[in-house]
Order: sequence, then structure tokens, then C-alpha cells
Amino acid sequence: MKNNTTLFLTLLATALSLSACDKKPAPAPAAPPAAQAPAAAATPTPAVSVSDAERAELQRKMDLARKAAEYINDPKSQWASAATAGPGASSEGAQSAVGAVDEREWSAKGVAGIDWLEAEFPKPVSATEVRVAVSYGMKTIAQLELQDTTGAWHTVWSGVSEEPNTDATLTWWVRRFDKTPYTVQRVKVSMAAIGGGRAIDAVQLVGE
Repeated sequence: MKNNTTLFLTLLATALSLSACDKKPAPAPAAPPAAQAPAAAATPTPAVSVSDAERAELQRKMDLARKAAEYINDPKSQWASAATAGPGASSEGAQSAVGAVDEREWSAKGVAGIDWLEAEFPKPVSATEVRVAVSYGMKTIAQLELQDTTGAWHTVWSGVSEEPNTDATLTWWVRRFDKTPYTVQRVKVSMAAIGGGRAIDAVQLVGE
């Protein structure tokens, strides 16, 4: 009996020992997440300071751009379809002033007297306005004449131009007048040789 008891206790101790070996140690508790540093506040973009003078200049340039777009897209206007020039430049050079504004220009070459550009239009109309896209020499424009369908010329303006030159690519020289009782087929712009360059990019006739 004693031997059996001893054997039983030995087997029980061995079984307990093996059971203890099969157990895995409990995992260590996870470390708490590290506290995140607060995000740095965004630095506000400083407001750009624009002076009253700068704002007025920007507005002036925007107004010029809008006015040019208004002229170019005017449904009552038409561009010259042919052109000739006075003694200061050849008729071939005058063709640069045909069509819409395109940065090709007729340049007066005379060193004295009066040079002129004559623009012909595809549709004779009773005119109310002439617009000249001037690259140089705004102040040298001396006279504006209209030719009717009988070939007679009518002076609608002469004198000293008061339009200021601008820093835009072109300056628009504009003359409005009462609706002509005759139909206009040609426009003649005369420029005086009084110093500096004189150049016209395009001529526009307005009427119905």
C-alpha cells in the first residue's frame, strides 16, 4: 500500500509540473498612447496693402481693357477691308491697318507736313462714330473726313486731339457725331508730322 501511495504522489507531482510548463505568461499590459503635442496654430497671411493711388491705377487699366473689348465686339461696327496711304508711307504698308486689331500697323514716315490713311469699308452706312486704334502719335491726329458713295468728302472733325496717351498696347481715338444724312464708304485720318512716331493698327466705322 505504501508503495502505491508513493507512486501516485509521484505521478501527480509530475503531471502538475508538466501542466505548469504548458502555460504561457500573460502579456504585459499595453503602454498608454503617448500624448500628442497640440498642432501649431497657422500663421495668418498678412493682408497686402494697396494704396488708394495704386487701386485707382488698377481700376483705370481695367476700364481701358473693358472699353477695348466693348469696341471690338460692337455688332454695329465694321473694320476696314482695304486701305491706302498718303506720301508718308506706301499703300502696301497701309494694308497693315486692314481688319481688326492685330498688332500690325501702318506707320507714317513723312518728316514734314501731313500724312494720311484712307480706310475703305465693305458696307456703306449712315455713320455715327469712327474709332481709330492708335499705336503711337495720338496727339498728332489732325483731321477726320468721311467719303460718301458719290465720292464727295466731308470733314467731321479737325483740331487738336485732347485724348491722353495711355500705357495700354493701343489707345483708342474716338469721334462721335450726329448720324450722317449720307452713307459713308471711306474714312480718312490725317496725322501731322510734329515729332515722334505715328502708327495706326486698325480703323473702325460705326453706323447702320
